[in-house]
This record gives sequence, C-alpha cells and structure tokens, in this order.
Amino acid sequence: MEFKFLEKFLEGKKCIFCGKYGLYRLNDKRVKCPNCQRRYSLRKLKIDLEVLKYFTLEISASKVAKIFNLSYNTVSQRYQKFREKIVEFLDQEFKKLKGEIEIDEAYFGGQRKGNRGRGAAGKVIVLGILERNNRIFTTIVPNVKPETLLKEIQEKTEKGSVFYRIGISTFEIPTALCPSGKCWTAIGCCSRYDPALAKHSAARREIVHERSECLSGTDKFRSYHDLKLFGRHIKINKQKYLVHPKNRWTHINGLESFWAFAKERFMKYHGIKKNNFYLYLKELEFRFNYRKVELFKLLFRVNFGPKIN
Repeated sequence: MEFKFLEKFLEGKKCIFCGKYGLYRLNDKRVKCPNCQRRYSLRKLKIDLEVLKYFTLEISASKVAKIFNLSYNTVSQRYQKFREKIVEFLDQEFKKLKGEIEIDEAYFGGQRKGNRGRGAAGKVIVLGILERNNRIFTTIVPNVKPETLLKEIQEKTEKGSVFYRIGISTFEIPTALCPSGKCWTAIGCCSRYDPALAKHSAARREIVHERSECLSGTDKFRSYHDLKLFGRHIKINKQKYLVHPKNRWTHINGLESFWAFAKERFMKYHGIKKNNFYLYLKELEFRFNYRKVELFKLLFRVNFGPKIN
C-alpha cells in the first residue's frame, strides 16, 4: 500500500488495535500484542486494509472482489462491517445540533408506478437535520406524524437554535393530539391539560407555553407547524422561491445538497435491502460530515482503533 503510516502496522512492529509496540510472532504466523492481548494475521490485515482503501474510494464490492480474486460475499461482508463501525462511531461522536439548522424529509425507494413523494407506497422516509457549516444527522422514521418528527428534533437539537425548512413564513401554536384523543393542544403540556375543557376551542390557547429563542423554518407540511414549541418558525415557500428574495439566509440549500449527494450515490447500487438501508444511509452521513478530512485515516481509526497523526 502507498500509505507510509501503515508500514509499521503491516510489518508487525506496531499493534493495529492499540498502537503500542512490542508485538511478537506466534507459531501459527500470527502476531500478538502484549498490551491489549489481541492476536491477528498480518496477511489478513493487509487484505482488510486494501479493501478499506477501496471502500473509502467508493469502489463497489463486486469490483474489489475481482481485483483481489475474492468472493463477492467476503468483500460485501467486510463492507457491511465497515458500515457497522461507522454507525457506532457516529453514535459515540454525536452532539446535539445547534445554531442555524435546516430540517426536511426525503423519500427513498425503488422505481414504482403510481404516486411519488409523500403519496408513494413502500418508500423509506428519512428525516434530515443539518447544522449549517458543520454536520448532518439522518434517521429513518416510520411516518411523518407530528409526534414522530418532533420527538426526533427535540432529542437531536438544542433550544435556542435556528431552524429552516420549506414553507410560508407564518407562525403557529404548537399542537398535538392530547391523551384524551378529543382535541389538539400543545405538545409537552398534557400534564396541565384538563380533558373537561376539550370541547372548548379556546382551551388550548389558555395553556402557558415555555418558549425558547429559537428561529425555525420549515415547509407547509403540517407536522412542522409544531416546531413553534422550540422557537420561531420560518418557512420557505418552495413553489415561489428556493432562497428568499429579501433574505439570502432563508433557504435549506445545505440539506438539499445532501439529498442530491445521497441519491446520486444510491443510484450506483442495484437495489438495497430494506433492512440494510440504515447502514448505507449512515455511511453517506459519515462521508458528508467528514468530506473535508482525509477519509482513509479516519476510517482506519474507526475500524481498528489507534489515532494517526
């Protein structure tokens, strides 16, 4: 391999897992680290690192299998392990998003006849939350109901942030169906909600809401009206403009660029099993978030452990 920082690992002088020196060879030709007690084959390590290099370059598993004369399943399984490690890494490194944030959902799936977008059947719904000039968080959601989306947004963002999404710039009282199931009232206020007042339209307006100083922009889609709970809610009318003519910051171009980035790469695959889709999605989230760093070195650390200068 052409990466000089790998030489001591491949020569068996430095442990691939803990980065310590002092490895010794075993009778079965493997090496063992006295520090972390790990044992591994240098030959297998070389193949794994070569496969990781091609994974970094987004070369398909079928092509890599032909290059190294390996079975497709062998390479595919290693690719899946890389993706699983990426998911673990993203979970460990995640911090709540803050500042200016863009929110939107996208629909992924194979080509089917009939409706497209929200009306399409069998599509995978992905919620995207992007912190401008920093990183994105993606997750699969079962539906676009207010309680589903708001739960994810509340868990992944900080109050006081600035949210943007496609829609009109109106401000709504945050609403969700109360436990009684009889009327809509404020999310998070159910403990103060009196079911006896459900039939009165003014009841929900009498609830005192805790407001943050957030600024949020979303589209006309009804679920996002409840973002008012987290602060000011700016919406961009996509039918009229993508960037507000009087305020160039009112847009979700950052998130739209990720959707384009993701869909372009999904087109390279000849179908993805639904139960594997999350791994592929998080891989693209990882690539997007760390597109400005030397990706192979980062993936090396993610999959094996030692940090590389």
